[in-house]
Amino acid sequence: MEIKNPDQKASIAWYEKRQADFGEICSIAHDCLQSSLIEAGVNFQTVSAHVKEVESFKIKDLRYSRPEDEIHDLVGLRVVAYTESNVEDVSRIVEEQFKIDSAHSADKSDLLKKDQVGYRSVHYIATLLGACRA
Repeated sequence: MEIKNPDQKASIAWYEKRQADFGEICSIAHDCLQSSLIEAGVNFQTVSAHVKEVESFKIKDLRYSRPEDEIHDLVGLRVVAYTESNVEDVSRIVEEQFKIDSAHSADKSDLLKKDQVGYRSVHYIATLLGACRA
């Protein structure tokens, strides 16, 4: 993908320079969340983590005027839980270990009725709290 806009080039350069830092944050957040879940005795299948790829950042960058401030998914964690009560336990731990941006977070399970089957998830936009920082 060829980028011609100087502002886009600058934001992409910003991300390329910091992607390794986000990788470190990703590792810290993953380890903190996983150990907190285990310590609390929460039943879950997996905790996975990823850092946004530069190509994905480039595509998303086109949609924002200030991508460094407006793109909220540079690091992502996913917890796969077995039951709805496990999801509630995971949510409680996430809310204890991370500062939640409520305006950008959503409980996607609210979209399904109790008698419907489908993907139920809680999406948080969050920042590490002091206890999780290295």
